[in-house]
Amino acid sequence: MNRIGLALSGGGFRATLYHLGLVRFLRDAGLLSQVTHITSVSGGSVFAAHLVLNWDLYNGSSNDFEAAASKLLAFVRMDVRNRIARRVLLTVPLRWPRRLLGLSNRKLTRTGLLEYHYEKHLYGDTGLFELPESPQLHILATNLTEGCLCSFSRDGLLMMRRQGGHRFRLDHIPSGLATVPMAVAASSAFPGFFPPLELTGADVGASAGEFGRQAYTDGGVFDNLGIRMFRSLERSLLRDRALSPDDFFDFPAVLEALWQASKSSEETPLRRLAQVLREAANSSEETPLRRLAQVLGEVSGQDPQAHPSVGNLNNVPALSSPGSTTASTTASTTASTTASTRDHQELVLSNLQNVMRHYQFNHEPLFARLKPVDPEAAALLHATRVEGRTLNVSDQLWLNRHLLEAGFRETTGRPCFRKLNSALDGVIVSDVGKRIRVRASRRAGGLVRTAMRASGILMDRVWQLEHETFQDTPGFVFVPITDVVEPSQDPTALHPEVQRQMANIRTDFDRFSLLEISSLVRHGYCVGRKACQARPDLFGADLPRDVPWDPIPRPYGAAAAVPVAMPAEGHSVEPAETMVKARTLQASAFRRIWSSLFDFRDWSSYIYVPLFFPLFVLLPYGAFEYYKSAERSRELVKWLYHGSPDLSQVQVLLQTLPATWRKGSGAAAQERDSFEGLDNTGYTILKETRIADLRLWNPTDRDKSLVQYVRRLTVMKDPDELEHDNEFFVKLTPTHNDAQVRFPPQRLEPTLIKTPDKPDPLIPTKQCMWGVLYDFKNVPNGRVEELSVIDQGHGANLGRNSTGSNITFQTFTYRAALSMWILMPQGKSYGSWLLTRRSDARGRADDPKPEKIEVVTPVEEFVSGDSSIIGFELVGVKGGYTYEINWTYK
Repeated sequence: MNRIGLALSGGGFRATLYHLGLVRFLRDAGLLSQVTHITSVSGGSVFAAHLVLNWDLYNGSSNDFEAAASKLLAFVRMDVRNRIARRVLLTVPLRWPRRLLGLSNRKLTRTGLLEYHYEKHLYGDTGLFELPESPQLHILATNLTEGCLCSFSRDGLLMMRRQGGHRFRLDHIPSGLATVPMAVAASSAFPGFFPPLELTGADVGASAGEFGRQAYTDGGVFDNLGIRMFRSLERSLLRDRALSPDDFFDFPAVLEALWQASKSSEETPLRRLAQVLREAANSSEETPLRRLAQVLGEVSGQDPQAHPSVGNLNNVPALSSPGSTTASTTASTTASTTASTRDHQELVLSNLQNVMRHYQFNHEPLFARLKPVDPEAAALLHATRVEGRTLNVSDQLWLNRHLLEAGFRETTGRPCFRKLNSALDGVIVSDVGKRIRVRASRRAGGLVRTAMRASGILMDRVWQLEHETFQDTPGFVFVPITDVVEPSQDPTALHPEVQRQMANIRTDFDRFSLLEISSLVRHGYCVGRKACQARPDLFGADLPRDVPWDPIPRPYGAAAAVPVAMPAEGHSVEPAETMVKARTLQASAFRRIWSSLFDFRDWSSYIYVPLFFPLFVLLPYGAFEYYKSAERSRELVKWLYHGSPDLSQVQVLLQTLPATWRKGSGAAAQERDSFEGLDNTGYTILKETRIADLRLWNPTDRDKSLVQYVRRLTVMKDPDELEHDNEFFVKLTPTHNDAQVRFPPQRLEPTLIKTPDKPDPLIPTKQCMWGVLYDFKNVPNGRVEELSVIDQGHGANLGRNSTGSNITFQTFTYRAALSMWILMPQGKSYGSWLLTRRSDARGRADDPKPEKIEVVTPVEEFVSGDSSIIGFELVGVKGGYTYEINWTYK
């Protein structure tokens, strides 16, 4: 009977269901009972552990199989991922009290809750040591602490630790308290949702020295196919498996070659083996070699002690099987003799296995010069001869096997063993992976999305490398989910378009629909049948061709391959069943998170009702009320802006960044010798607004920095005055020739004027004066006009002292109201400010009284929250005064 290995890849519940379909085919084909070793990853581990624990049911009748599978399908329909998401928040209040009491919170994490669900609904509190001896199960996980692949098995924990020279070493750690749910949780804790499962020596029943705190995550991070462990286990599998005649191409021919070599005078490895056996037979020390010599002598009917000659190896006639060319009398042997011969063969093979385990043929010169077929065996032979490496039992047996093979080939020119490296006849690889999807329509994303995408690319690369490494390896049979079974190959398979959607179904642990379950199971069944039919040398030619097993009855199951006949009336406008189900399965590629987060069938969902009522009901209501209040406030502010143009103008300035005007972009000025006679007779200034924008001004570099002034005047042509000047004059603040002036849109046309440059004894540069004339000739008496002007200059009226700065302005005539706004330099805020005034008449020759400074209290002040704006308003402002605002910086 063949010995088959089964590798169940990862892929969430998609993998679980696909593997279930494959195993159902193996059971129907009578191949499942031949499976002796299973490796599993992630979603494959979910099914593999259930398969092994219910091995007799899965190998039993159809009813037994369906009874075992129904429990697994119920778990797939449970919506495990969202059940965990709903419960993990409820465990938060329990964590700190448990930590204060010194208790572990491992069971309260998302991965711990996954372990709890496995224990409650699938495996129970089953220890790893309770797993059956056959088939031998290896549940694979990735050890994040050491960066290696690990296997949870019946014998404990195997860690594939890295060594020098690109080699790995399998270390066995006893873990008597580790459980099946714990191992499956470690294997299936896929990154992104489940954090690593942290285990200590106390959790697995190992000593702290052997097992420190270790973190485990999804086995697919290291090897999503599960076939790497088969390569690592090859030598231990050879050690544990007894030799049989089937391991040889021709076992009697091997013994014949050994006998012929013993009689030859040529120095060959087989002749040396015969000599070693003769020497062991003559020795009184009990060794495996002596026992093998004794067995060979007993089989030939001779006493090796009494006949030490090489002739005692002539046991071929007694060991020959019926029909062998080396046994002329085999045809006349009785049934009892045949049974005895079989027993003698088993005895010889058992002792030969024992010799190959312990005898160091690599130290024999005749064997050491051999060149094994396998390069790895040649490297190991070289390491033992040159580096002095000591081999364990598994490595010694494996190397001796290769040396015996090389010696037999050298002597006879024919191979000896059917398989040199593997104790298995074949390994079925149930592969649920697919190439990573291109996301051309999605943006690169942030830190977490980029990390998850990078992790996915690395895992995809590992999957590709494993494929490239093992795809052409003899004995490995791949059963990929991406394979499409054509109707010509299997008319009972799903429609090809439905099959193409299988590989795109999400790899998740949420609730799978009946259609998804049916489609994946049937697809796994048919692809498994196709793969086995391609290898009749391993699985035979007599395989079942019935309709694949479907755990879901119609109409909820998958669509049939054969389309339904068209009605006689012609083509139907209704979509075909295959098209409907293919489109439904196409949507299965997307993870459902928010739409399925809460479930009325789960009690934990109702706990969130009082928690989310304020969030989803009161919060939107409060936000709506706040929006209405903000709208009312916005309308009120808008109304205030319309009532106070000052605020509107300041808001416009604050919404734009200050900028230096391009030279020559201002209005052209007309020169005038002086401004004498421009006294604005017959006009009343109802309101004046001054805005000094200092955001471009640097107090430490006045000559190179600029100040922007905005002036806005509301002027009335007095109706009671009989005489009026035809022009209204506004004196501007700049005194430098390079100042620039602009005029916002207004009804009256302004005229910019300036005086010629004149030298100033106090400063090195020449000075001039700037002003604006507005023509009121056609303005009727009593009419009110709005005048606006903006200038940009070096700020001649700005000063600086040791603690702050100051700005001055003059009032030549009466103003009914005056408001002043000062925008602080960038990056600065004021600490305090003070408004003073002095009369322009004091201290002159006609008014010899000393100059008096008065503190002025504004009628209104604007308070800036960040101290970046000074604002105030005065009423009844008399002419003939100079006002000064002093402020300090924070």
